[in-house]
Amino acid sequence: EEYIDTNGEVQWRSYDYNTELSNGMYAVMILSLDECTEFFGGYYYTNDNLSIRDTRIAINICTFKREKYVYKNLNKLNNTIFAKNSDCKDNFLVYISDNAQTLDASFESEHIKISKNKNVGGAGGFTRGMIEIMNDNRDVSHVLMMDDDVVLLPESLYRTYRILSLLKEQYIDAFVGGAMLRTDDQWFQTEAGGTWNSGQLISHKQGLDLRSLDACLYNEVEEGCEFNAWWYCAVPIKCI
Repeated sequence: EEYIDTNGEVQWRSYDYNTELSNGMYAVMILSLDECTEFFGGYYYTNDNLSIRDTRIAINICTFKREKYVYKNLNKLNNTIFAKNSDCKDNFLVYISDNAQTLDASFESEHIKISKNKNVGGAGGFTRGMIEIMNDNRDVSHVLMMDDDVVLLPESLYRTYRILSLLKEQYIDAFVGGAMLRTDDQWFQTEAGGTWNSGQLISHKQGLDLRSLDACLYNEVEEGCEFNAWWYCAVPIKCI
């Protein structure tokens, strides 16, 4: 615990996060003692002794006449991940299988490729995307299957990239799966991984209210999953 008085000036402070305890979950709590305190943000960081893995993620999207969703996400990517001042624009690519052949080709760029495809459904569309990624030989390390209508937060991509770039050796073949929240009630979780259960699918941690601290803590408890749906699932390229 530490008391800080900045005398009204913006300050950046760094702390070592040390503890003798190995079990449990840890977090930082900030208590303002003044009405006009402003917190600008923060982050956790590692030391410089870690090796950074070469990581390049190909986002694989299959779509059929969902133009407004696809255009919205592509514009968001162009304004963030692929912006001129982005420090990770070369770590992402986008491959879109257009099963309806209706997308505007003007969205194509050095980072975005649109392939006109037959209407072969989701499985066929995602497969076409994987074929295009494999044939392009652009040093991709992971393929990120992603639904065309997700409400995309670029921060999710940043975090996925950073996790994959810092993987320990025992997790080198791990998949990274995203949970699904409802778009109308965005605090309601519908699935965070699942179990096959002989075809009677079980959605893990379904129905959690993520406005609740207890629910968020429970959501972090490790649980064995047999699959993650393709709304957001990063797969090592060597597993394809």
